[in-house]
Amino acid sequence: MKEFITPATLASQVRMLRTQFSGACMFVEGDTDARLFGNFMNRESCKIIDSRGREKAIGALQILEQEGTPGVLSIVDADFTRITGSATESPNLLLTDGHDLEIMMWMSPALEKILAEFGSEAKMSSHQERHGMTIRDFILQHVYQLGLLRLYSLEQGVHLTFEGLSYEDFLDNKQLTCDTKKMITAVKNKSQNKSVNDQDVLQILHEHSEKGHEAHQVCCGHDVIGALSVGLRRVLGTYNANEVRADVLERSLRLAYDQAFFHQTALYNELLTWQQRNAPYQVTA
Repeated sequence: MKEFITPATLASQVRMLRTQFSGACMFVEGDTDARLFGNFMNRESCKIIDSRGREKAIGALQILEQEGTPGVLSIVDADFTRITGSATESPNLLLTDGHDLEIMMWMSPALEKILAEFGSEAKMSSHQERHGMTIRDFILQHVYQLGLLRLYSLEQGVHLTFEGLSYEDFLDNKQLTCDTKKMITAVKNKSQNKSVNDQDVLQILHEHSEKGHEAHQVCCGHDVIGALSVGLRRVLGTYNANEVRADVLERSLRLAYDQAFFHQTALYNELLTWQQRNAPYQVTA
């Protein structure tokens, strides 16, 4: 079904909606995004449409903008656009505060709720005292190189595979620190790509590290959740791997992320600005 959804079919869906609905139409990337944003939007005045992908959400918006259709917007993950400077210029295209929606939630007090639920208070306190930083910042620091490797793959067009990565292959289960060389090997093995030269990659990662990109723009939400899953098995907690699977933690993070946290984001302020500019269309609850 997903392959039959195109920007054109999404644009047609809005045209059909407009025959019986006069409110705003908001494209989002996927089903989980639609459910999360549905908690914070006015469902009577705003229809949220699952676009089945970032580029489709952008493409559908562009079609409707070219037609002059009012009251339409898209919310998508920023990904690396703030780093590469490749963001699409449109006042109707809004980006997450950080790399993606999961990182936006990670940077909120919702994470503290998750740590309180799953973590060992004694182990977490000891870890924070030993390293002099919060669990949030420590994990960001130690998946930073993985985020840069994703950026390298994008910029160099080498199409490395990150889906299904086993984070325990390169994150130390006693310290939760990242071994960059093991990380590169794990990704290459997953990608079945032996042509990538490790030393070249290390050099490019070092060059990017020197640029001081913000961690919440570099790190991918799936990676920080994957690292947290590893940590909660020993370093930060005492769970078995199945109890703290990444999908369990991601779902818990979404449930812990409430409207008050969303209202603290730049994205929420941009939505308010969009409403003022596009009156009488209303999207927020």
